Amino acid sequence: MTKVETQRVRIPFFIERYALSVMSFTAPSTSQDSMPPALSPTLSPTLSQAPSLTGQPTDQPSFSFKKFLLEIDNIASSAPSSAPSTVPDVTTTSLWISSEKQCLWGSILCKEGSVRSLILEPIAGSIASEVGLLSNLENLVLESNTLTGNLPSEIFSLTSLTTLLIANNELTGTIPSELGLLSKLEGKFQLRNNAFSGTIPTEIGLLTGVSIFDMAMNTFTGTLPTEIGSMTGLTEIMTDRNYNLTGSIPSEIGLLTSLELIWMHKSRMTGTIPSEIGSLTNLISIIFFNNSLTGSFPTEIELLPSLEWLWLNNNYLSGTFPSNIFNETKISSISIFNTSIARDSIPSSFFSVVAEPCIICDGEGNFDFIESIDENETGLVDGCLESINDINLYDDPWATETIEECSLLTERCVVCHQDNNKNTNVNNNQTSSSSSSSNNNNNNTRH
Repeated sequence: MTKVETQRVRIPFFIERYALSVMSFTAPSTSQDSMPPALSPTLSPTLSQAPSLTGQPTDQPSFSFKKFLLEIDNIASSAPSSAPSTVPDVTTTSLWISSEKQCLWGSILCKEGSVRSLILEPIAGSIASEVGLLSNLENLVLESNTLTGNLPSEIFSLTSLTTLLIANNELTGTIPSELGLLSKLEGKFQLRNNAFSGTIPTEIGLLTGVSIFDMAMNTFTGTLPTEIGSMTGLTEIMTDRNYNLTGSIPSEIGLLTSLELIWMHKSRMTGTIPSEIGSLTNLISIIFFNNSLTGSFPTEIELLPSLEWLWLNNNYLSGTFPSNIFNETKISSISIFNTSIARDSIPSSFFSVVAEPCIICDGEGNFDFIESIDENETGLVDGCLESINDINLYDDPWATETIEECSLLTERCVVCHQDNNKNTNVNNNQTSSSSSSSNNNNNNTRH
């Protein structure tokens, strides 16, 4: 190999190494150490640190649908430290690069000597524009970190990307139209749980290989582009908890015949539920609650043989359930409270799947949590506290799915005190802990 040929081979290597070094300085690895303040380490990075331990991206694990919804509603909250106050947690940072060749680092996968996959966590800081120098990059996984700032425009020059996962960070700014340049993206495209703003670009229609489109829990405005109908490989759409997302549900959604899940709750969507939804015969979950949807209940929903979850509460919908919906679908949970949909159009044999707001102790007086004195069951009170706090904080159907579950939760978790001044002792096998006032979920008020 001539000197010139050797240089041609080595130049891309050094360009990639430079890019990775800059990225490591702008977003170093983080770790939590518990130690007295006098022993706290300096927070400056050191090159001698070993690369951070990372893993490969995986598909969504199997989980309880209800539990998952609860978890993602609280995903941004931090658990309190269990360390004593005299031994505080200290965040230390270090570079995730090392003196070895980059293709030997645990966070990187290479092909033919070039960086093809970069998977980093935990890191904090900003994404350097030098990421655009990784011209052969195919997988960029930066999810569940503490990244801030805007997405550098250079990311959208990485036209070989097939995976881009940046959910669960603190990123801001808008998503430019150049998103459409990433036409090789496939599988999951997740921007969930950041602080992105502006409108969703119409160029999303060019991402035809994406199966999971997840832009939930941001601050997007405007409408859902009709071009979403071109993303014909979609199985899941999640735009929920963009509280200023407006406009109607595009009728083009009926073109997405592989769709299994639509979550558009907690937004400001208006208009009717399009009749084209009846074409989505693989649909399992329709979650539209807490919007401003109007019109009659779409009779086409009875054409969805796989449908299990239908949550429409807190909308301006009216009408009745189609007579065959309970015979033709697999409905296991319905939520229509705070709508004008006729509840008496639901056969009494299906009342057990109807979700209603759960009001602990009828919303009167105080209650105590029941806590087992058995150390092996100390999780009971924590579980009760979490469940009831979820009910108090969120007027959502997943807090308690049915009237029967609400009664069971009350029986299992609390001792009611209808008289605010009364203090009842619990029997010898149970002790009462932190007293709390329950919030009254008003069934007659939209939220």
